[in-house]
Amino acid sequence: MQQTCKLHPGWGLLFSVREKRGPEEKNSVRSWELEVRVLLNLTMSRVTGKCVYSVTVQGLYGKGWSNGQKLMKLGAGSNRKEGRKRMAVENILDGKKRIAAENILECSGLSKSYGRKAALNGLELKIQRGRIVGLLGRNGAGKTTLMKLIVSLLRNYKGTLLVDGKRPGVETKKIVSYLPDHEFLYPWMTVEESVSFFGHAFADFREDKAREMIGSLGLNVKDKVKSLSKGMKEQLSLSLAFAREAKLYVLDEPLAAVDPTTRDKIMRIILDHFTGDSTILVSTHLIQGVEPLFTDIAIVDEGRVQLQGNVGDIKREFGMPLEDVFKQIVK
Repeated sequence: MQQTCKLHPGWGLLFSVREKRGPEEKNSVRSWELEVRVLLNLTMSRVTGKCVYSVTVQGLYGKGWSNGQKLMKLGAGSNRKEGRKRMAVENILDGKKRIAAENILECSGLSKSYGRKAALNGLELKIQRGRIVGLLGRNGAGKTTLMKLIVSLLRNYKGTLLVDGKRPGVETKKIVSYLPDHEFLYPWMTVEESVSFFGHAFADFREDKAREMIGSLGLNVKDKVKSLSKGMKEQLSLSLAFAREAKLYVLDEPLAAVDPTTRDKIMRIILDHFTGDSTILVSTHLIQGVEPLFTDIAIVDEGRVQLQGNVGDIKREFGMPLEDVFKQIVK
């Protein structure tokens, strides 16, 4: 039995217990039976001056970390009940799933310009699997440009952009479902014809799932798209996007310019069809009322990520609602 305790830069304390079996594994970095790591992170906010902590417990069954790990985040603060609530909200993965905490999206030094105007300026962003991430920013912050790069609608960028470990292209389009910020459905088609059209366009599209969502929203499959209200079109578009079995859902401003009732329906669609196997990236400049939707946020301004993290951790660190944090960061 080997025990180690290391102090990492940034006030990170790593306590590791390893059990090895046999002399042949003397120089091996893998554990044979079980390895448990406990990471204590202490951070001091430059804005509020408060010190908060978070605890991460990692446990592995098998011969190597690549076989799957169980990640448990207890959340920042000392309130045990609060920690349990955060664990439930974050959809903690149990030992049966053992889904590795890999990044579905990685951006490093990402820059994109339109002529002399820089839309993205050295953007840094990493998003893990199994999260609902709010990409927050005012109009012109670079949100739509980033999303178009992710889904390979824009090219000629600088820096690194990886979707599931690959550069955006033909292969990544197979695992990414995209909802643009404008109407894209054919107005002369009926709702049913739109479902059939998507079924022929995407191999991972489930028509039964689309019809189930459309039916639960009360949309008439015989109605033409052009006869639907803006809110109904948004609900139909979102149903079609989520009927794909994608790894990453990229939704550009799905909550903009809709009434509160429609907004609540859209939020319900997102939450009802979210699983720990997929990741949802939602851009919005509206924060009030949509905060419960996100597990994490990234605030973008002037082409850069100004703040990123877990919603609960950020609120506790700043000691204020998320909308007030946004206003303080984006001035």
